[in-house]
Amino acid sequence: SGVTHSPEFHALIEREQLPIVAISYAKPDFAFPTVGYDNAEAITLALEHLFELGHRDIAVIHGLTENNDRTRARLDRIARTDLPVRLSFFEEPIDVEGGCRAADRVRATHPECTGYLCLSDVLAMGAMFEVQRQGLRVPQDISVMGMEGLPLTEHLSPPLTTIDLSVYEMGVGTAEALAAWVNDGQRPEHHALPIRLIKRGSTAAPSR
Repeated sequence: SGVTHSPEFHALIEREQLPIVAISYAKPDFAFPTVGYDNAEAITLALEHLFELGHRDIAVIHGLTENNDRTRARLDRIARTDLPVRLSFFEEPIDVEGGCRAADRVRATHPECTGYLCLSDVLAMGAMFEVQRQGLRVPQDISVMGMEGLPLTEHLSPPLTTIDLSVYEMGVGTAEALAAWVNDGQRPEHHALPIRLIKRGSTAAPSR
């Protein structure tokens, strides 16, 4: 997963001549074939959605950056945005508990934030649960935005607005690419997956 790996890893692949496909990152010039998406495009689409709704103070809730080039690519892009927004960053492990802790930290330190941009659907679920636990309404008081497109997010209350990263298609495409490489000796081409915004009930214009 990703395109940042140790020299020892690359040496192992070269020595053993293993077929390998890197996923979750679109990088046509990478040493191995990639099946993934443009992380910078994904975060841009999410931020623009919150901005167009009217959010100007936005909390960015993300996973650990160490050993995760996908998260770093998203954060690097969002830090260079030209949009007139005030961004606050909160790092937590990618699980529901991490999303809860992050939302609690946002409320304690940046209560002016009306939009929570979560770089993972799992973090977004935790953030939504914590916001609601504190008696706030989603999206009337706080808009919560996810990223990934997990199927279960459409069953939350309210359903989660998210960026669909075509993760199912990525899994199928990667398996097919590896199978063709092993069976036919055909090195797969780089494959960029589509990204789309799924608008649901967890985001709306800020009430203040």
